[in-house]
Amino acid sequence: MPTPTLHDPALCQALLRRLEDLLDRPMRFMEVCGTHTVSIFRGGLRSLLPATVTHLTGPGCPVCVTHDREVAAFLRLAEEPGVIIATFGDLMRVPGPDGRSLKHAQAEGARVSVVYSPLDALTLAAEHPDATVVFLGVGFETTAPAVAATVLAAEARGLDNFALFSCHKLVPPALAALLADADNAIDAFLLPGHVSTVLGLEPFRFVAEDWRPWSRASSPPTSLTPSAAWPDSTGKAASRWKTPIPAPSATAATRGRGPSSRRSSAPATPCGGASEPSHKAGWRSIQPTSASTP
Repeated sequence: MPTPTLHDPALCQALLRRLEDLLDRPMRFMEVCGTHTVSIFRGGLRSLLPATVTHLTGPGCPVCVTHDREVAAFLRLAEEPGVIIATFGDLMRVPGPDGRSLKHAQAEGARVSVVYSPLDALTLAAEHPDATVVFLGVGFETTAPAVAATVLAAEARGLDNFALFSCHKLVPPALAALLADADNAIDAFLLPGHVSTVLGLEPFRFVAEDWRPWSRASSPPTSLTPSAAWPDSTGKAASRWKTPIPAPSATAATRGRGPSSRRSSAPATPCGGASEPSHKAGWRSIQPTSASTP
């Protein structure tokens, strides 16, 4: 008999029955990963959950949380003579304070190029030695290692006309900001699997020990379902330092810091130092959190 896969409807139904059996009170959980958001809605998970389970969508899209003042800075930079902006395509239409976006700037003559990898920006820099190519680094801990590797590659190739405008965000401070609101009514977080792969779970320990139960998961609906079943009626999670089933996308590092973050630690550290952040990071839709990466 074949082993059930994470896309097996029968397995999903069995996990949902388990969820109904385990819960003895209403539960509200929030995902904080854009990939989880897409998977939940694509798989119709909300329509399958028991009436006592409420799913909340958190600030998980790395582009959507880019603050409008950061977009305003991008637009000012695009107006500078001799500057080529290199960016991922999904940032092109994110509006700034006055509704203008990089797409508008491009239409008005600014040199804005869409790239598929940070390394593509190095190709632009090599092809345009008379210009300064600025890569717009947005996203969370998942994108930071590749961007850090690009900085190292630019140095190795001697491309002194390549620059990085980093607006990377840290996920743990965002969770702390949400939990600091006394009216948050969140019983559990579904932690981002990809970010957990990069960071490990140590940076999220405060959520379990100081605030709420939590779980991490990858993206298939049946991986999300048992994770939602994890919190119990006690509200205590100090002993819950594991997930009900291994999450395939988050198995590289289950404790401490992940291997990707170790490899990228040299070129990328928080502004002002890890212990003393020098500024607040802007998150569209929530209050400022502690420092982003530089």
